[in-house]
Amino acid sequence: DYYVVPSARGFGIGRSLIESIERHARSIGCCKLTLEVQENNHRARAVYSAAGFSQAVYVPEAGGSLFLSKPLAAR
Repeated sequence: DYYVVPSARGFGIGRSLIESIERHARSIGCCKLTLEVQENNHRARAVYSAAGFSQAVYVPEAGGSLFLSKPLAAR
């Protein structure tokens, strides 16, 4: 996970972080990057889109992939 504090946004930090993460992932042989973002976080989604991210589609006829979760009660 990473996060750019509001006062530091708009200076290319998010883009630089993504580029660094991608370089590292390639250097260790990763085959893809995945991320999670809130649907209404338009600014982050624009950064991710500009970096080449899009909704995952594994079987075109089935449509895009969805990220699901199930909260579990603490014990």
